[in-house]
Amino acid sequence: MLSIGVDEPDIIEILPLFVDNFGPDRLSDLVSSIVHENFCVYSSRISGELNAPTEEFSFDHGTYQLSRHPLLKNTPIIFIPTNFLRPLPVATDWDEIVAAAQHNEALRDDFNQIIFPVLQEQISNISEADENEKKEFKKEFEGLLNTYRAIEVESYNLVQDSRGYYAVQPFIDKEIGNIPKVKNPTTHKSLLDAIKKLIQQYERAIVDNGGNKLLYRKTETGALTKNPHHEDVAQILFYLLADQFCAAANIPLARESDAGRGPVDFWVANSYDTKVLVEIKKSTNKSLVDGFEKQVLAYEKSENAFHSFYVVIVVKDRKQNKDGEYTDQLEQLERKYEERLKDKSTTPELVIIDGLVHPSPSNL
Repeated sequence: MLSIGVDEPDIIEILPLFVDNFGPDRLSDLVSSIVHENFCVYSSRISGELNAPTEEFSFDHGTYQLSRHPLLKNTPIIFIPTNFLRPLPVATDWDEIVAAAQHNEALRDDFNQIIFPVLQEQISNISEADENEKKEFKKEFEGLLNTYRAIEVESYNLVQDSRGYYAVQPFIDKEIGNIPKVKNPTTHKSLLDAIKKLIQQYERAIVDNGGNKLLYRKTETGALTKNPHHEDVAQILFYLLADQFCAAANIPLARESDAGRGPVDFWVANSYDTKVLVEIKKSTNKSLVDGFEKQVLAYEKSENAFHSFYVVIVVKDRKQNKDGEYTDQLEQLERKYEERLKDKSTTPELVIIDGLVHPSPSNL
């Protein structure tokens, strides 16, 4: 485009329409790299306004007073204005991985079918065009850029928090005082007892302390709906609780490790052969029963674990027949678990947590 005089920086933002494998992540990385110096200046100012402790960091041909990251060595905290945030496709299972991959491809295909054939012909012949033809093409392409500029894009609404991530950390900060303290476990039994205490606290955090409200989407005004978030919100909530719990007890904790049979949600251990797995599922997960019957036991074998927990968060009212009997997949799961216990078969330990938001006593 430089050859015809189009040197507008906005052209970078529509590269995904032309270039394969150039999606939102790569584009945001590119833009972040370009404006990194501006973010540093902004972060230095915000740190000062917050009276946060800072120290001198030098990069990008400049020196800045920034707050040090508490977990990453020799790394500053870089603040980004919230109006720069945009939601991107999130994949939490195989179906959603496909959907996220198709998100950019579909947009590019639509563009290609409607506009690109004309552009392609013009671009391929641009080297042979005379000055008047180049000026005309430049005018048309700048029209495309102006159309793009006119599109209004809303920033991420932190009140609505459509992904459900923003409110989790403040909740955990309030829960820290409720997290039980245990000694570093040295045996299978002591590790198992410790993880049971962790899961019990996770249940209390959801059922009694308001964590259930984090599991559901909100309206633009912040009102709670009955539409649950992705499963990863419940998993993040568990991980942040577990991180505090395990750090205090000096217990190794890993999230989504993969030893060959796919990623397991969490494992905790105090030695190579003393490992416990924890799977967190929503009751609406379509693979709820299959995951219990096959997936977790395969994980136990591949991860060399001696025990596993299958934790299900109920996020939808359960289906009942006219006799009041449950007919949903959770009922199937409970029945299979009881059968395994009765037969003394190897089974993950099933934990069901009520994640529903019930009316307060005054509204019953």
